[in-house]
Amino acid sequence: MKVYHSIPTGVGVAKVMQPLPNKGLRQISPFLLLHHIGPILVEPGSDALGVGSHPHRGFEPVTFLFEGGLEHKDSMGNIGHLGDGDVQWMTAGSGVLHSEHSTKEFKKSGGWFHMVQLWINLPKKHKMTEPRYQDMRDAEIPRISLGTHGSYARLIAGIYDDQVGPADTFTPLNAFHVIAQPGDSLQVRIEPGYNTFVYMLTGSGSLGPQKEKVVRHQIAVMDQDISTIAFSADEPSEFIIMSGEPIDEPMSSYGPFVMNTPQELQEAIRDFQMGKMGVLEE
Repeated sequence: MKVYHSIPTGVGVAKVMQPLPNKGLRQISPFLLLHHIGPILVEPGSDALGVGSHPHRGFEPVTFLFEGGLEHKDSMGNIGHLGDGDVQWMTAGSGVLHSEHSTKEFKKSGGWFHMVQLWINLPKKHKMTEPRYQDMRDAEIPRISLGTHGSYARLIAGIYDDQVGPADTFTPLNAFHVIAQPGDSLQVRIEPGYNTFVYMLTGSGSLGPQKEKVVRHQIAVMDQDISTIAFSADEPSEFIIMSGEPIDEPMSSYGPFVMNTPQELQEAIRDFQMGKMGVLEE
């Protein structure tokens, strides 16, 4: 296991912590990028995110909204809203323009805002698939009891015991959002051979057989041969576990485009510049 610190950056109007990629950690295939915002208290009248129209092609931007209200619009005419605990699994595929802002209701009221956006690569055979969205409400996400003090995991993708996460994915993976109570020791099984990371959203605790200390904004990249993640919480803590089958293909990326070759990357840029990904009026 290796532990890395996040680096601060900015997205839209938001201050963001970026654990992936950063110095010494380019990607954890199939996971490409992770941005973490909050928890922050947003004043009434303010936009928590404020990300205007921008393109994507060749991967899946996945949004975990833990608190707040988020509105998504795209160049295909789709409009979606996320609330507390909701997840949007967006497949950019062949290309789409979209924007992300606070919902009108959340902008009016203000309040606590907390989210993660994770970019997941698509294999070559699916990079030009038709864009799609999977909006998952908090009530639809199975909960798995862990430990003895009330800790649990929300299963967003994959199979665990007799539970099935609602996300339909293009490569085999598991996605967990874990809520750990202080003093609890818990274990989560994962698939050996997958690439797996644990990212600390809040709190702190001890991770792995060596009981290494991990705190908020740190990402722990696990060894591929492990089959269980063990965590002991020092305080109320939340973290995500992402575990997926690596995509063993060449990758060529630039900003919001993730393809396999430089030629495909240039084509994506040209298609965007020529308006082939549509138009989004803000």
